[in-house]
Amino acid sequence: MRRVLLATVILFVAFPAGAQSKALAEAAFKEARRLVRQGKVAEACPKFEASLKLDPAPGTQLNLADCYARLGRTASAWAIFVEVAEKDTKAARAAEARRRAKALEPKLSRLTVSAENADGLRVTRDGEDITALLGVAVPVDPGRHVVAATRGGDKWSEDVAVGDAASATATVPHFWKDAVETTQRPEPPAEPRPVPPAPAPAAPAPEAPPAAPESGRDRTWAWIVGGVGVAAVATGLVFGGIAKSRWDSSRDLGCHDNAAGNWECPPGDAYDKATSAKSAATASTVFVVAGGAALVGGGVLWFVAPRKTESPVSVVPAAAPGELGVVVRGRF
Repeated sequence: MRRVLLATVILFVAFPAGAQSKALAEAAFKEARRLVRQGKVAEACPKFEASLKLDPAPGTQLNLADCYARLGRTASAWAIFVEVAEKDTKAARAAEARRRAKALEPKLSRLTVSAENADGLRVTRDGEDITALLGVAVPVDPGRHVVAATRGGDKWSEDVAVGDAASATATVPHFWKDAVETTQRPEPPAEPRPVPPAPAPAAPAPEAPPAAPESGRDRTWAWIVGGVGVAAVATGLVFGGIAKSRWDSSRDLGCHDNAAGNWECPPGDAYDKATSAKSAATASTVFVVAGGAALVGGGVLWFVAPRKTESPVSVVPAAAPGELGVVVRGRF
């Protein structure tokens, strides 16, 4: 019965986990946007990265790519714009990403890594395997990059500097390592340790006395599940208020229903407001539904809670070779 109760609580607590992630992602996204408006771009990019990890939304991807572009990380920004242009189902957003990627192409820095002998070689750039890209000019962010290679037990590395909108090359030399034979002296066998004699078996303990009559019901799980339900419903109502406020703000900034009946927003703050309002509305629905389910579950557990039992204290004799005493059993 306790396993069933524990599984019920885990279900109700884990159900709104996705909504919690969206709420955290929204908070990180808003903080990142605020930092960008204040000109603190270097501080904003990690916030966009955290938001994207919690909720991989295309709007967050575009903002992160723009943040990278402002920092001069042209290759990172270009790669994200290309991904959004290829995968986003929103035509307007895909077109904007395609335009931004094309504008960055003349500014890209590139690094070409080649090898004098690629047989059995594994090559990495900044820890990422690029063996399959030997001889290819790959876009990289301007700055210093570590090119490393391994073959068997051999290791080689080189620090390469790449300028803005420039090209650089690195060549892995032909290297190898002769095998070194080692001889290990065998260790002498360990002396056997004496085995101590086994202790004499203790006398079997007498059977436990019968359980005391049942008294009362244990409704701890009913209170826990009900409390989770109340908290979830309250959280859902808060997200509902946030969603309404942001819908109103997006409408004031120019969002409206188009001829097809879809919500359409101009790019910029209006689009961000509408996106965050949608996330808040989703979180509100999830929390309210989960909270209602938890309240119903708590009500059910209130009526089916198991009865509590109390075991009386008992004192029984116990004997072993060379020992005599008593055993006290009970709940204290």
